Amino acid sequence: GFMTTYIAPPGITNGNNGPNAGTFAVVGEAFTSYTFTGSGLPAATLAVVSAPAGAVWNSAAGTSGNFTWTPVAGQEGTATFTLAGTNSSGTATQSYTVPVYPAGTDLLAPSTPGNFVVDQVSWNSCRATWTASTDNHAVTGYHLTATHLDSRIHAPPYHDQLVTADVAATVLQTPLTGLLPSTSYEVTVQARDAAGNLSAPASAQVITVPQPFVVFSPAAGMTPGLAGVATMTWPGSGYYWQFTVETTDALSTPNWLPVAPASQWPNFSTDFTIVPDSAVPQRFYRVRASPGAVP
Repeated sequence: GFMTTYIAPPGITNGNNGPNAGTFAVVGEAFTSYTFTGSGLPAATLAVVSAPAGAVWNSAAGTSGNFTWTPVAGQEGTATFTLAGTNSSGTATQSYTVPVYPAGTDLLAPSTPGNFVVDQVSWNSCRATWTASTDNHAVTGYHLTATHLDSRIHAPPYHDQLVTADVAATVLQTPLTGLLPSTSYEVTVQARDAAGNLSAPASAQVITVPQPFVVFSPAAGMTPGLAGVATMTWPGSGYYWQFTVETTDALSTPNWLPVAPASQWPNFSTDFTIVPDSAVPQRFYRVRASPGAVP
């Protein structure tokens, strides 16, 4: 009988992995190259033809491996690694070149902040919370944005509205203020390092609630200067808002004071009944909203 032996020319393939994805090296920092694998039939055996001084070839079964290396001063520029792959058909070579940057160069962005949550959404603000990013040097801060998603249906000055905030590396929670009521936003957070590299963003979408408003409903037959009752009502918009009803006798020089009994303000009520003083010809009222603790 006949026996057929299949052979294929040698070759070398590589996979993109290792710190810096194997694409660059920095003086004084550990570098790991691509993983190289011999191809062909039989699989090519790999051998080093040339490599920068100090580079180590880590071979696995002779048919794959990678280089590890810590460049030193004087090796800035480019570094070339050359391998030969050999099988019964012959030998093939492949070269791989990476740039080598001076010590301290930082081209790696921090990791994406984790567990990003946006809550406490009110008519003009929200709260963002996340977990810390990591970096090959150090995270120096976080950059947050709230981008208006309804720009196509809003005219200036609200078109493409953008709210931003920058906080220190130790801050993992912050409010974002200056939002528009009843509006969709994409909120993002990115970590920044000392070199200005920004991480990929963590993001969430939110819709702000309607802006609080007050409806004044006088009782039937009530006239200025006469005793009667009137009711103020307002929506409880936002995240656990507390409200204070205040009054003044003049808008030109207002002296806003809480309406008695003061002990009930601020609270979470969304209505208040007023008993006007018939001896006062006019009186002005307002409702002041402020974020409150969870009841």
